Amino acid sequence: VSRARDGLTWVIGRYGIRPGDEVLITDLMCETAGQAVRRTGARLVTYGLEPGSFRPSAEACSRAISERTKVLIVPHLYGVRTDLADFAALAERQDLLLIEDSALVFPTDENELADYQTPAACVLYSFNYGKPLSLGWGGVISLSASLAAHVGSPPVTAMEEDDDRFYAAALLLGHV
Repeated sequence: VSRARDGLTWVIGRYGIRPGDEVLITDLMCETAGQAVRRTGARLVTYGLEPGSFRPSAEACSRAISERTKVLIVPHLYGVRTDLADFAALAERQDLLLIEDSALVFPTDENELADYQTPAACVLYSFNYGKPLSLGWGGVISLSASLAAHVGSPPVTAMEEDDDRFYAAALLLGHV
């Protein structure tokens, strides 16, 4: 996808998220994820981190769930992997779509990539500037077979020509 945030908007929109629905996201999250959620009309609800760490708190997440909650986004922050087991169990119990945000972590070698198994139905990777694997812009959405059957094939369109020019110029000038 052109940007991971575009992929996120697409996934939750196709999943059926509408105004009045809630999407859980950590207190410490990139604003672009919030923008993606707000584009669908859904309400952002934040949950906290484990005290003294950059790891999302499953306990805080559990307290933030309401009858309107439909999606749970769990990030890996600042290169630190989040153990998703408790979040996956919570998502399953509450019938929530679990999305893993891997914008700030990327497998470091072939073995890690081959061995990693996610419980999430959707994983987002961002290649924008400042990311572990930066290509300037762009992203990848990985969908489980069941989610892909529900939402269809992801979009594979390029960014708007003006966006391409803006980011290319900004990269060349060192402003990103």
